[in-house]
Amino acid sequence: MKKLAAVFMAMVMAILMAATVTVMAEEEPVVGTWYLQSLVQGEQEIDASALGDMANITMTVNADGTVVMETNAETQNGTWTIEGNEGTMTFAEENTFDFTFAEDQIALAQEGGSMVFGKEASEAVSYELAPAVTDAKAEDFAGTWNGTTYVMYGYPLPLVLMGTQVSLKIEEDTVYVHAEVPSMEEESQEMVSKDYELRAELQEDGSLFVDFNGEDAFSAFYVGGSGISLTLREDGKITGVIPEAAEAMASYMDSLGTESLGAEAAGEEAEGTEPVEEGDSAGSSGDSASVEAGMEMYLLFEKDGSNE
Repeated sequence: MKKLAAVFMAMVMAILMAATVTVMAEEEPVVGTWYLQSLVQGEQEIDASALGDMANITMTVNADGTVVMETNAETQNGTWTIEGNEGTMTFAEENTFDFTFAEDQIALAQEGGSMVFGKEASEAVSYELAPAVTDAKAEDFAGTWNGTTYVMYGYPLPLVLMGTQVSLKIEEDTVYVHAEVPSMEEESQEMVSKDYELRAELQEDGSLFVDFNGEDAFSAFYVGGSGISLTLREDGKITGVIPEAAEAMASYMDSLGTESLGAEAAGEEAEGTEPVEEGDSAGSSGDSASVEAGMEMYLLFEKDGSNE
């Protein structure tokens, strides 16, 4: 009889302990659904609302020690542990990430930065492209311009998050390009530094066409093309787009029977623009409206204030 009572008491204690652990887990503030709020890389931070669908990342932290990370492309299942305000998350067994929890935010560590999650989902906000300065003069482009952003389909991605640096030093009809891009060699973490001296010519529409002359100065962002067209904007920034790439994108969007996302982001219409025939190339005399219509992908430069 005593043995039976002991077994019964042990069962009761086990049930009570399990219940206590469950309650503690359910009350753990890290448990719940979390939404990507921002990406941090070094001293740079970008709000998730500026990344559109690319930042549609949801993380569900469950009380049973499991976690589910969902993106537009895939779903990853993992586990989590926490002690105080610091913990770890493991996905696919070998991918373990540290995280901190504070002020209703989870900061999941990434290489050189972190992904910050909060309880509220971010609403996508596209980048609004300022109107072009159509009467720009050569001297308006003079100075040093630092590449800050790569805009894709209206959504900006800071170059620092791509591990890339690009700067332009413009002097009359010459553009000196300095680029630092990740090595293309497999498993290499090194940065490759490149410098180019290219010729530039002011166009009738106020843009500045920089002739690649066979160089691959912007191969990290574009494929092919004879040069890059730089356009001064009314907000004092410069956009850089390769006419061939822009026209190819515009033709592709037309073939789908949809409007150009780039034109919508710019708030501009390419009125009176003739369709681009196959094999045509804008080159240094590309039609400005046609280029504008295809601006789904372009580099954004800001002037270095130290030059003023």
